[in-house]
Amino acid sequence: ERTGKFIGQDALRAIKAAGPKLRRVGLFVEGRRSPRQGMPVLSGGQVVGELTSGCISPSLDRGIAMAYVPAAMAAIGTAFEVDLAGKGMAAAVVTKLPFLSNT
Repeated sequence: ERTGKFIGQDALRAIKAAGPKLRRVGLFVEGRRSPRQGMPVLSGGQVVGELTSGCISPSLDRGIAMAYVPAAMAAIGTAFEVDLAGKGMAAAVVTKLPFLSNT
């Protein structure tokens, strides 16, 4: 570890110690409507995150998306709902990334 001092060093150490507030997660999204960037992610009826990207995967035959959610809710298997731009709600579950593996 470097011993030099610089402005903001204490603030950066505090941020690092606290850990990230949000985590990027992969989601499997139920239904045939395509999840899209900007759609809200809900838990218990409250907006907790937002999709950063999404589509229907021909290889997986289901909707997939990535979203930022609170770090405490980012565990694989966590259930959410996605608001499909006024066209209903879709169940979503956190899954591992990448969605597909070459192995």
